Amino acid sequence: MSAYDERPWLPRYGDQPADYDIEFDDALDMFRAGVAADPSAVALRYFDGVLTRQELDELSDGLAAGLLANGFAPGDRLAVYLQNVPQFVISMVAAWKAGGVMVSINPMSRTRELSYLLKDSGATVLVSLESLYGEIAQDVVPDTDVRLVLTTSELEFQTRDDERLFAGLERRRHEGTTDFVEFVNRHRGTVPPRSTWVPTTSRS
Repeated sequence: MSAYDERPWLPRYGDQPADYDIEFDDALDMFRAGVAADPSAVALRYFDGVLTRQELDELSDGLAAGLLANGFAPGDRLAVYLQNVPQFVISMVAAWKAGGVMVSINPMSRTRELSYLLKDSGATVLVSLESLYGEIAQDVVPDTDVRLVLTTSELEFQTRDDERLFAGLERRRHEGTTDFVEFVNRHRGTVPPRSTWVPTTSRS
């Protein structure tokens, strides 16, 4: 018998229970329960912008529905090449709803790293900042399995336009890409069917 079986740390828990019942099967179930419990609660704050749980639910529904309508299948990978912006969370929840897996790529990654991660993961969709796409991703994507590129900006979901961060930043639509917010809004109001896909192998 090992220390893990004896659990000698339990006396230090005080009044806290030693074991917990798992309330949710996965993070998406937990997210949906949060929306149902208090849809008006703040889910995300971004500068002066606020998204409630319900708004996050609707936006991620729209993205998931759009992905599925464009050939995204359960088990597919959605790569996210973003800074800390609301689009990151929207994409993550949407990937779950579509039965897929989000591949988070460090925005500091350059050509070699981005190429490796896209190829190794087999991502079929890329969500990227416009700036990162123009600087790096547009030269990488053609040699990968990515079929759909959604680009977006740090300027979305806020109106403050803080000069300390956004001075000189301009929106730019790149050829062969689709605007993230326009794509989501095109499918907003559509609720994707619940996915039953369960991963059976480990991949990046």
